[in-house]
Amino acid sequence: MKISIICFSREGAALAERAASFYKNTGREAAVYTSSNHAEEFGMMAAEPDLKTWTKQQFQNADAILFIGACGIAVRAIAPWIVSKDRDPAVLVLDDGGRFLISLLSGHLGGANALTEELAAKLGAQPVVTTATDRKGIWAVDSWAKKNGCCIMDMKLAKEVSARLIHGEKVGFYSQFPILGNLPDGLVHVKERDEDLPIGVAVGIQKFGIPKEENIFERTLELVPRIMTIGMGCRKNTEKETLERAADLCLEIHGFYREAVKQIASVDLKKEEPGLLQLCKEREWDFVTYPAQQLNALEGDFTKSGFVKQVAGVDCVCERAAVCASDGGRLLVKKSIFQGVTAAIAVPDWKANFL
Repeated sequence: MKISIICFSREGAALAERAASFYKNTGREAAVYTSSNHAEEFGMMAAEPDLKTWTKQQFQNADAILFIGACGIAVRAIAPWIVSKDRDPAVLVLDDGGRFLISLLSGHLGGANALTEELAAKLGAQPVVTTATDRKGIWAVDSWAKKNGCCIMDMKLAKEVSARLIHGEKVGFYSQFPILGNLPDGLVHVKERDEDLPIGVAVGIQKFGIPKEENIFERTLELVPRIMTIGMGCRKNTEKETLERAADLCLEIHGFYREAVKQIASVDLKKEEPGLLQLCKEREWDFVTYPAQQLNALEGDFTKSGFVKQVAGVDCVCERAAVCASDGGRLLVKKSIFQGVTAAIAVPDWKANFL
């Protein structure tokens, strides 16, 4: 996590250094800035060329911004750059007396609420969190989705789910995966379509509502955990477009969400394969590779090929790589072939976590 901190006074500078030290000690990146007329005095980087432009840059590059100073300064600085709750960074404001720490923007998905509680405890400040679900102790779907690494497929519907819970109405909950812990108040666990629950949350990697009448609720908020690995093998210098089509076909045929994909996995021989690197960069997927020896050591029922072993040193690249990258998880789709590209899909032992 990258956190940018900006202060405007000597008192604020001391707090900024304490906050930065705390974040760095917990393994996060923290950079401290101040206005250009104080940079030399405080020994900090200057927010150049001006606060408005600096804030725009942080919205593009940082995960969180901590303003130490008046709340009005922060509001005016961020106002032109606010886009949406699923894209904006977390924004916090701390007065330069260190008394109140406010979660100002992107409380759930951006993590501002959690950051506020955490840093306030460290600095001895009073955390100020105003989101209704937190204030009333109600389950927040966006916060839970972030914690569990899920993509929210409909932000408007997510707001409706929260609104129903805030007003004491019931919301259904269905999961294609095991559930860890007890559901919070307001959620009703269902295993099949329930006509009495017009709106509900469904967690899974295979598409719901195909056909529409099979949707688990009349209106379903789909949460997709980003856990899937596509194992891939290919000839040298296979074009990115061919690899892309192979991956998409593998997903489409089996009804998987593209949003469920976390990474592509292959053998070390392919770690510099241009098409695979380009595809992962464009889709924002991770790309992991493993030595042939490690892949061969995996136990399981794999689709073996003598030719592949002769070329790559492993009898099945796609299936073994997918399982290896999924920590020995389930192989959901065995080897499929498209224009010389092999693909397989695996997922780890994942649970919908309410603990």
